[in-house]
Amino acid sequence: MSVAEIELLKQQKKEIEDNIVAVNNGVKVGNPMELLNELNAVSNKISDLEYQAQIEAQHVALVEETKAETAYLLDTLEIGSLSISQLSASAEAYDILRQGLQMFIDEKDAKMLEQLKLVKEEAAKAIAELRSTNAELVASIEEREELVVSLRSALANEKDAVEDLESKRAAQQIIIDEQQAEIDRLNSRVTDLQTEAAIGARDAVKVITSDDLKAKADAYKQAIQDSLIPIYDLHWDEDAKPAQSVYIAKLAKNDETVRFPWTQKSKYREVTAEQANTFRAEAAQQVDTISDGVLEVEEQPVTVPAFQSEDSTTGGLDQSDAGSEVAGKTVEERLQALELAVFGKVEVEAA
Repeated sequence: MSVAEIELLKQQKKEIEDNIVAVNNGVKVGNPMELLNELNAVSNKISDLEYQAQIEAQHVALVEETKAETAYLLDTLEIGSLSISQLSASAEAYDILRQGLQMFIDEKDAKMLEQLKLVKEEAAKAIAELRSTNAELVASIEEREELVVSLRSALANEKDAVEDLESKRAAQQIIIDEQQAEIDRLNSRVTDLQTEAAIGARDAVKVITSDDLKAKADAYKQAIQDSLIPIYDLHWDEDAKPAQSVYIAKLAKNDETVRFPWTQKSKYREVTAEQANTFRAEAAQQVDTISDGVLEVEEQPVTVPAFQSEDSTTGGLDQSDAGSEVAGKTVEERLQALELAVFGKVEVEAA
């Protein structure tokens, strides 16, 4: 066996060890036991090849040494002060030579056997150490494999527990929502019963809450605002006499310029240039052509619908009284009268 073959087997062993580690760490998929058996087979083969290589190397060295010593012996050996050439002259001389060579060879064989024994002992010791290392590696791999299996089982159990808790929480939330809905329904029913007990079942349907009254008041106020003419770019006419007696502005719906005295300002509501674009877009859908120029606007009365509730009173006032109260007043005065009737006070807006 060549040294190259042993090195190739060592590389194969290293790859198998790396695969075992990768499988245990979950990086690769494989059978750890099959990899371990393959590792043991390769390791044993490496041990056998190395042992054979050592024996062969020692044998070659011993053979070469024996040949050299034998050649030297034949040239220099003397037995009883007689050389080889002298001892080969007769049968007696040959026998002496034979016995002498036999003794020499026996000594060399004994020496060689002793060396072989030492080599075998060292090889056996190395093999035992290698197998012990392999056994430790196998035990470590099996221990890690058991740990991985245990951790995976624990993780699966924890996942099942979390899913169970989530399911129970969702079911509990459904029950809570149902109970809250029932509580809201009962609270509403209690409120209705309290109202009936306070004013009687017949008149309970006529009760208007403050929220309802405020909503109607807001709608009425918005209707008044919508009835005003939207304008923008409002400023004083510097040419008018006396000063600050006439306004100049542009109509939001068609961008026409209008002039009006300050006493008629309550007929208009000022908007921004961006809002004016919206008004013009809406007006363009309703009017085919728009004429340019200055529009003189004369004072015209603004009719505001009277605020009405579901019963015969308006914010605690009779309808006829409310109509006569706001007749002949400006829009601001009408709004103030409305707020006073609804809320009991007048909210003053900043200019």
